[in-house]
Amino acid sequence: MWHHALGAFVFYETLLFMDFAVVFGTMLLFTEISTIFMSIRYFLYTHDMSSSLWYYANVVVMFFVYLIGRLYY
Repeated sequence: MWHHALGAFVFYETLLFMDFAVVFGTMLLFTEISTIFMSIRYFLYTHDMSSSLWYYANVVVMFFVYLIGRLYY
């Protein structure tokens, strides 16, 4: 999970200090933010928590993050 936080930090710093090619590459990495929620969904499913409130909340958050991070971009 630390590499996701590091990627978000690098994304922010790159937008401030670098040229277009580096910004574009970092924005492509930003599309991977939905992977976090897909992993959480997998773990909740495999631990038989697919009917819990956490599972449904994660599905809603994952939908919006996927929509913004992959489809909107």
